[in-house]
Amino acid sequence: MKPAPTVEDQLDDAIALKQPGSENSKERQCLRCSLSFQSQWAGERICGRCKGTSAWRQGSPVSMSGH
Repeated sequence: MKPAPTVEDQLDDAIALKQPGSENSKERQCLRCSLSFQSQWAGERICGRCKGTSAWRQGSPVSMSGH
């Protein structure tokens, strides 16, 4: 008989399900610049270009000018 999974095993399994993967890859609109990009998982909503800016790395808020 197989032993019951530990809490650590269950957490590892849950984390693995949320990891980037091709089955979750989808074209999405960046929430920061509104351009389309290929996200690698459901929670990826900011494009690589925006993530590469110093403003993103410093945690600066998005300017809502013009809205």
